[in-house]
Amino acid sequence: MSLSRKGRLGAALGTAASIATILTLFLTLGQSSSSPAAPPTQIPTTPVAYPANVDQNYLSSCEQTSNGNVAYCQCTLNWFQNNVTYTQFLADEDILSNGQTPADLTQAENSCN
Repeated sequence: MSLSRKGRLGAALGTAASIATILTLFLTLGQSSSSPAAPPTQIPTTPVAYPANVDQNYLSSCEQTSNGNVAYCQCTLNWFQNNVTYTQFLADEDILSNGQTPADLTQAENSCN
């Protein structure tokens, strides 16, 4: 397999994984958890730029699961970028995939509702 083909395959797999994770994130909105997985993260003091495809996938998935509430989706994305490093954002996705609600997600929802 050529290097450029491997790169395209890796990019496609990465995008698909991001979409699946973001869908999982927003499919769990509104579901309560008996206890948050960890205290909210408060690391960045300035906005953290996530990869553009992650922003786009997040907003698209959020808008689908929030009945097109664009303002809410942008608010939660802004909250994550202002309060959570990209590495922690990925860790929060892992927490969600294990059936728990990350405290960061709860805080983003609370600050945007």
